[in-house]
Amino acid sequence: MAQKIKLLISLPELLGGVKPLAWPALYAILLLVSMGDYLPWEQPNFWLGLIGLLCYIRYPLAEKGNYRFLAASILFLLIYLFLPVKTVFFFAILFAFLYAVEAISGKLSLGILAIAFLMSPVANYAAEVFSFPIRLQLSALAAGILDFTGKAALAKGNTIFYNGLDFDVDQACMGLNMLVSSMLVALLSLWIFEKKWQRRMPYHALPLILGVFFITNLLANLFRIILLVYFEIPPENWMHETIGIICWLVYGIIPGVAILRHLLKQWGGYERVIPVKKYPEPALRFYGLSQVGLFVVLSVLIHTTGLRSHYGENGPSLSRTDIPGFNKKKLEDGVTSFSNDQALIYIKPVRGFYSTDHNPAICWKGSGYAFHKIMATSIQATPVYQAELTKEGSRLHTAWWYESGSHRTNSQWVWRKDNFKNGMPYVLVNVTASTEKGLEVAVKNWMQQRDAVLSLQP
Repeated sequence: MAQKIKLLISLPELLGGVKPLAWPALYAILLLVSMGDYLPWEQPNFWLGLIGLLCYIRYPLAEKGNYRFLAASILFLLIYLFLPVKTVFFFAILFAFLYAVEAISGKLSLGILAIAFLMSPVANYAAEVFSFPIRLQLSALAAGILDFTGKAALAKGNTIFYNGLDFDVDQACMGLNMLVSSMLVALLSLWIFEKKWQRRMPYHALPLILGVFFITNLLANLFRIILLVYFEIPPENWMHETIGIICWLVYGIIPGVAILRHLLKQWGGYERVIPVKKYPEPALRFYGLSQVGLFVVLSVLIHTTGLRSHYGENGPSLSRTDIPGFNKKKLEDGVTSFSNDQALIYIKPVRGFYSTDHNPAICWKGSGYAFHKIMATSIQATPVYQAELTKEGSRLHTAWWYESGSHRTNSQWVWRKDNFKNGMPYVLVNVTASTEKGLEVAVKNWMQQRDAVLSLQP
């Protein structure tokens, strides 16, 4: 062990003229080795965020960095000991990387944190899953506006019925690509104007700027939906994507950039912005020692599983739940399936409020299915999401919700709040059938059997 530590200490010395860049390079390698499969390489936003990181690193706020990112990395490592999820470990390595960079480049703008979050998988997940209610509201609002054209328009879930045709408001209309891209463009635009005008926007204005681009993105999506439905442009038509891009630029990006320019002129303070011309030796005390300790701890924790081995064990008990006519099977990660010729039910435990879940909108798409006619509805007085799944001519009907031993909901916010405040463990229930009637029967069957089992438990 002592030899390994000695080798780590000597690694920067072996790199000669690029020695100041040694620690950032080592952390980048560690991130790739440990979390290469976690990073969203296929997402354009990941590469756009990477460009943003390089831009912000190039123009620091001050000549000398400090220990704030070291403290942040240690904090996330401590959190990781109790909540061992990939996202937490990702940010622990990221803050270690920023600590190494800031020590040689100078104090960085906090905007770099927003970029790092937006390019991470957690941002993609949040935009994909939490956009559901927004998309439904956009559909209803667009239908209300289209109703003024003199032709009847009705929104049912994310489907708009107009002039005898139906149009799905797909995830691209309020999904991760446009929303996250708008936020990244906001931060890149801010960097460009700060560099050009030699001004700095105060930190408290950053949430306002991101909020402005969020709102303009909503307006862009609303206009996009209205235009696509009014002119009856189907998804397979090349104009479908073209109109989407035009609306994103005209109603989303251009107004957002104009407001950002105005805010920077009003609130931005003059400050000479000097790019990094060379990477000096770090001036921080105990820099080498802190880097060795941090790197060793991160390297060791790569191979730990911690609480992951107990995934799902604290969820609502399913051991006594059986449905007549269904075959019960235990799958990986604590997932339980019930199946017969008419329906398939997945019970998927979630760790807690801090964790992602096996959301059907993501899992079914990973199996090659497309989502259509998504709507919030109620079955057995329980709010659920319902949708159609299509794949190569086949059609399925699916519904999902979250439940604990005493509560059912389809709201991400509600179950996470309940889990955080009261410690109530939840599972995601996903029921799929070949027909809409069969789906309703399977959902009611599950709920009745589940309630009967819970009533017998002490």
